[in-house]
Amino acid sequence: RVWEGGGEAAGDRVGRAGARAGVLAFLATPRPGAAPGALLVALAPLDVALGRVRRVAHELNNLLMTILTLGDLVRSELPAGSDGVADLEEIRAAAHRAGELVRDLHHLLD
Repeated sequence: RVWEGGGEAAGDRVGRAGARAGVLAFLATPRPGAAPGALLVALAPLDVALGRVRRVAHELNNLLMTILTLGDLVRSELPAGSDGVADLEEIRAAAHRAGELVRDLHHLLD
């Protein structure tokens, strides 16, 4: 995959969008004896929950960016070889790992 600016390869996005559209079309097709759209109505709470998860992932990403930015600022003020530099590197590494998890969560929800 080619990642640019946190995005994904265009082919991946189009392929998933097409698959998602096919699933939604299947779900929207009335089944014998079922009220039209009944399944979509039943899935509405899931859509609300997924929207909340997307917002939480977005907020986590914002917090991680703050942590990384402030870490860079503090690091630039520390003298080379300072004990705090190693601690800040651990913080940055953890924030980057958390960012990867948030990115994975975004892709799972897209």
